[in-house]
Amino acid sequence: MTAKSLIELIQSQSFEVQAKGLASWMHAATIDARGTYIPGTEAIADPVRLRRFNELQHRLSGHLRGTLDGVKLSGEFLSELLETARDLQAVALRDAIDKSVTQAEPRKHRRAG
Repeated sequence: MTAKSLIELIQSQSFEVQAKGLASWMHAATIDARGTYIPGTEAIADPVRLRRFNELQHRLSGHLRGTLDGVKLSGEFLSELLETARDLQAVALRDAIDKSVTQAEPRKHRRAG
């Protein structure tokens, strides 16, 4: 699936499905962010990457709040999210995005008549 078709599919989803997707993406980003830790310590191996994950969490939570208030996700935000996931090598986040699309509610079609 191309990035454009992925974005279009996410944008076509209901507010509820988009909100569930955002919550899932936030959780997945925390899994990826743990890769910045030095195991068995309180130290951080990659503070710059961890800060980028923190900024991503801020944006995701802001969009979740907006979606719960009835604002659909923008194509610009979704495009930036996909680019950030790629740049951060955020495997869990990318998998969560893909999973949220494959489990999305089917689009409702109007019947003629």
